[in-house]
Amino acid sequence: MQASLHKAFAALDAVNPEGGAAGRQLPVCGFLRNVGADTLNAPDVVRLMEAFFALEPALAWMRRAGDLTGASENFTQNHANAVIFG
Repeated sequence: MQASLHKAFAALDAVNPEGGAAGRQLPVCGFLRNVGADTLNAPDVVRLMEAFFALEPALAWMRRAGDLTGASENFTQNHANAVIFG
């Protein structure tokens, strides 16, 4: 794992052209705007959520791959992952 982290952070030092791939959303992403809408009103959290929502359309969302033992029947329809690094 240490080697992977070193390689990933070393890549951040290189200047590369912006990727041409567009963001990709899954249907479950439609629920994101409702997360904490009534309870997350602290100024720092609001700024964080605004920054996330500005970035979110560019993310490539994916369904979890691999062993889903113990997951609910509708897990793959109601779950999404995206990677933010940097």
